[in-house]
Amino acid sequence: MIGKRTAIWKREEYSYESEERDIPYVISYMHEDGQIRPAMIVVPGGAYRQVSSSEGDIVARTFYRAGYNALVLTYSVNPTSEGKPLHLQPLRDLARTVRLVRYYAKQCRIDPEKVAVCGFSAGGHLCGSLGVHFQDIKEENSLLKEVSCRPDAMILGYPVITSGKYRNEDSFLALLGEDSDEEEREYLSVEKHVTEEMPPCFLWHTLEDKTVSAENGYLFAEACRKAGVPYAHHVFTEGVHGMSVATEEWFEQKLKERPDKWTEEEQAHIYGALDEVGMWTGLAKRWLKRTLCIKERQEIDSEDFIYQTWRSGLHK
Repeated sequence: MIGKRTAIWKREEYSYESEERDIPYVISYMHEDGQIRPAMIVVPGGAYRQVSSSEGDIVARTFYRAGYNALVLTYSVNPTSEGKPLHLQPLRDLARTVRLVRYYAKQCRIDPEKVAVCGFSAGGHLCGSLGVHFQDIKEENSLLKEVSCRPDAMILGYPVITSGKYRNEDSFLALLGEDSDEEEREYLSVEKHVTEEMPPCFLWHTLEDKTVSAENGYLFAEACRKAGVPYAHHVFTEGVHGMSVATEEWFEQKLKERPDKWTEEEQAHIYGALDEVGMWTGLAKRWLKRTLCIKERQEIDSEDFIYQTWRSGLHK
């Protein structure tokens, strides 16, 4: 079943006041063949002001085709600088989602020990924050209190990590407001809280990213190294911020949504970077297969099918 929308909170449970009337929800991409599968929770970016459309559906379908049961989370956002700061509400949203996936794992044919998250930009910050603070996020719902919200693996694409020198100002303004104190900023500077209990992490960035500096990734990778957390860190030479799955489909979608976003020269440059940056999805799938001990690929996407067919000689 693809496209089912499910609220993650009951209305009486959700107290954040926002211009956005919707209670946070997930859109599910579930196989219906009865196989027990790993789960991928996709967390789009958007500077905590919106939930990016180009980092949701297209990412979920990528992992769905690779055999995952996938969900896209629309979490709490603060669209204007005058809005109420979010503080930890998005983190509670993601923690609740992980718990719900595990609680309903049997019903949804999901392996509760193979629940991964994949976040981009601010969504990467949200995933990273859960990875380091999962023990702090308490749950009031009696059914979910004892269910872990720790992801089993994290994929972070061009993530916002630090509240320090290389921070993304818009994201922290939406989260904490203009009057945040040092303790709040410190708590949400993800690289400062990495311990050996953090889930394994795959992160990637582009050196040309002018919105979220690649230094964020370097800071986080170094923190993982020091803490002994298994991680993979890929940095691509070219590519702007927000390249999502970096495929031609993504590129065409962006041009339709915002035809004036890039000049012709910029379009040509971004298009030329797709081959390199787009490698991340294949790398991530192989990393996940090893990290989550996925014994067999439940489904094979077209790229891998062509590769395996060629290897076996069936193309003759």
